[in-house]
Amino acid sequence: MEFQWLPMPMQLDDGVNRAPNLSPEVALWRAVVNQALGDLSGRKDGTARGEVEKVIAWVGTVDFVRCCFNADLDPEATEAEFRKAIEERETDAE
Repeated sequence: MEFQWLPMPMQLDDGVNRAPNLSPEVALWRAVVNQALGDLSGRKDGTARGEVEKVIAWVGTVDFVRCCFNADLDPEATEAEFRKAIEERETDAE
């Protein structure tokens, strides 16, 4: 599975979550979300399995929802993207 940035509700000026109208705090929380999404697409040889399991357990929790709100992202849409990435990862592993 190839890493894909989580879709953002506004046009980004680069690939690192920085748009001119984002506060540094929102950009930081989006980086947290994207790091978690990136962890899902990590190596499948077991070296990153612990991180993948942490992300899978985190998705949908109260902390996940808070992170989405802090990142100015819709928690339900963001969770759907994560679930899709998790499903793709599991499909690729078979």
